[in-house]
Amino acid sequence: MSPPRWPCISAPVFRSTFGTGTELLNSLQLMYSRLASHCCPNGHYLTPSLAVAAGKELVCPECHGSRLSAAARAPKLRGISLDEACTMTLSSLVTWIKGVPDSLPEEMRPMAESICEAFLGTARRLLDLGLGYLTLGEETPSLSGGEAQRLKLASEIGKTRTDSVFVFDEPSIGLHPLDVQVLLGVFQALLDNGATMIVIEHDLDVIRNADFVIDMGPGGGEDGGRIVAAGTPQEIKGNKDSLTGRYL
Repeated sequence: MSPPRWPCISAPVFRSTFGTGTELLNSLQLMYSRLASHCCPNGHYLTPSLAVAAGKELVCPECHGSRLSAAARAPKLRGISLDEACTMTLSSLVTWIKGVPDSLPEEMRPMAESICEAFLGTARRLLDLGLGYLTLGEETPSLSGGEAQRLKLASEIGKTRTDSVFVFDEPSIGLHPLDVQVLLGVFQALLDNGATMIVIEHDLDVIRNADFVIDMGPGGGEDGGRIVAAGTPQEIKGNKDSLTGRYL
């Protein structure tokens, strides 16, 4: 048996965005470079200055923070430029992209449908994880821990993960209760593909769906750090020493 793999559940660093981290921006740039008939440019950055060196990054008066050159911002699809598309929420962008093929001449539609479907395939996984409110220009360091973990999780869906161990630290943070159910469905998909999961959580729905629970406590900080109870959720529920069990 091969040794287990330990994927890193962390956000990309330094100038990464929601769009680059998910490769959705690559798909969107391909869409513009091919369908609007111009070459993909390099990103646009500010000229080095004392303000930048001091960590006081300024908004570029030319690209307005999009990091795209004038050539990249000029072409439009359905009346929207690439930098404008990067300010749309993922949910809105998906709706807009579905209409791109029909907005083009008939001979371009097969190519457009292929490019758009590649974008939508990745986008659907992110929507299923409750990340539809993010924009492609969102800087990765600004994401919460739960958002960053779900971002990484999206890239793992559908892959065979036998002998892999995933460790998540409160991935449900910031999620609506309905989105927590979606997250649980994604967890189950990973388990079905052979993965082992260790989840640090306070959300009761996530705890109820665990195969085995280790209840740490009895309190927080200096009052915690001990194993109060361990077992299935049903066993934790019946343990009189477990505060978590009272709420399960």
